[in-house]
Amino acid sequence: MTGISPVGGVQLNETTSTMTAAASNTVNKDEFLTLLITQLQNQDPLEPLDNAEFVSQVTQFSSLEQLISIREAVENTAAYLAELEDSQQQQQN
Repeated sequence: MTGISPVGGVQLNETTSTMTAAASNTVNKDEFLTLLITQLQNQDPLEPLDNAEFVSQVTQFSSLEQLISIREAVENTAAYLAELEDSQQQQQN
């Protein structure tokens, strides 16, 4: 049973490191698609990209798009709330 905890800890640390690295690198969805297409064009025809790996990359792209949409929605909500607060303060004065 002691072998399970370190593996989980390593995965969490690797995931956290990957997320931190992804956050520090600004790769937009167009750049990601360009990289994916380039990878597909330059793959060895005798050993094509593994289906599971390809699905994983497409899933990551989908997740990236959803996270960008969520971030934009949060930013828009924050801007709206700031405007609302400013208007309420002006009405009180």
